[in-house]
Parts: sequence; C-alpha cells; structure tokens
Amino acid sequence: MKRSRRSVAISLFVALAVASAFVVAIAGCSGSNDGASTSALEGLDASQAKDDNLKTLNVGSDLYPPFVYTDEYGDIVGLDVEILTEALARIGYKPKYQLIDWEKKKELLASGELDCVMGSFSMTGSENEYR
Repeated sequence: MKRSRRSVAISLFVALAVASAFVVAIAGCSGSNDGASTSALEGLDASQAKDDNLKTLNVGSDLYPPFVYTDEYGDIVGLDVEILTEALARIGYKPKYQLIDWEKKKELLASGELDCVMGSFSMTGSENEYR
C-alpha cells in the first residue's frame, strides 16, 4: 500500500518533534567524555555508508541559524538538519535539502518539487491548512 505524500509529511513532522524532544531531554546530560564522542562519530560514518539504499525525500527550509544554515562549504547544516537526517534514516529515507523562499512553501509542496518542509513555525490556528 502506497502512502500519500501528506501521510509521509505528517510522519516526518512527528518524527522531528519526537527527536527534538529527545535532544532537549538529554541536553543537560552532556559532558566532556571524549571517548564517547569519538564512538558516536564512528557510528555516524557507518550509517552514512548505508545512505545509498535509502529513498530520497526532498526537504525545503529557509535559513534559521542555528537550526538551519550553510557552512563555509555551502552545505546546508544545523540542529534541525542533523535531527531530521537521523529521523528519516530510521524510517528509510535520506533527505535532499533545499533552501527555499518560505513564503512559497505551499506552492512548492503542491507542485511536488518538495515532499516536505522543515522549519520553526506554529501550527496553532492553521492545523487544517498544514495537514
């Protein structure tokens, strides 16, 4: 059974929210354990090797440092990027990030150019519009 884009977008939004809550919950537990940091980085390298087997999902966002920004090499990076990349990998997708004009997000989604958007915005009062 094929899932609709809307269903995928909702799943991704929920995954990002859960992952964000997890990061906030463990933020107070961070310490200076260099050995653990090295092990975590080695694990990321191994997971990136599996990326070729994942389905690509086009994700749009605007710049909103430190959550989404471009690094000195022009790559799209940030806290939201890291969280969503991990969440998507866990459900079988790899993101292809694109910087967009946030005001055009609905048009880009409707045209199929984007599968979902990520960013800091409130759905309060707009629940039906964003679902």
